Amino acid sequence: MANDLTILTDDGKVNVRTAAWIEHDGKLLVCKFFDGVISLPGGRIKFGETSQEAVKREVYEEIGEKPKSTKFMAVIENLFNLKVPYHEYLFVYKVGIDYKSEYQPNEENNQSLFWIDMNEIDSIQPKELLKLKGLSDDKLPLHLVNID
Repeated sequence: MANDLTILTDDGKVNVRTAAWIEHDGKLLVCKFFDGVISLPGGRIKFGETSQEAVKREVYEEIGEKPKSTKFMAVIENLFNLKVPYHEYLFVYKVGIDYKSEYQPNEENNQSLFWIDMNEIDSIQPKELLKLKGLSDDKLPLHLVNID
């Protein structure tokens, strides 16, 4: 399998990632990671893989469901520090899957999956994801910048 698109530079790391915005009945499916960060299911894109192929792979790996649909929503340039500076490009897709009240995540990822009410997603990272809440398809796609 190809390598993840993470590049170490003299100034920090460049990441290319994808994430799945999965809604059902006024709720959003989110991941809580071992460090307490709450975000969308997703992960790094692999060399030679498109962002759409990657989101489909990541949804299957992390949630165990094959996507029925994917629609590009946004790209977020995410600049943050996590021991080193990161410059990340996050491709966000609205993904349709078969609904379940609970999903069992891949144990290797040290994360939990759960539904959160759309009115309570203020803790999601990166914060620019909040701008996607409630947007109609005619307002998409967006280019957003998040600086932490």
